[in-house]
Amino acid sequence: MNGANLKTVADAMGHSSTKSTLKYLNIINKLQDEAIDNLPSITI
Repeated sequence: MNGANLKTVADAMGHSSTKSTLKYLNIINKLQDEAIDNLPSITI
């Protein structure tokens, strides 16, 4: 996320494979979607 290379993030987190890192990214994306869905609608 934020333009970081997936392999670099996986290495920094100590993951032996990017598969573990992708699991975290999927969770983060789900949390972001849920947060947006919980925002009140704005009418102009």
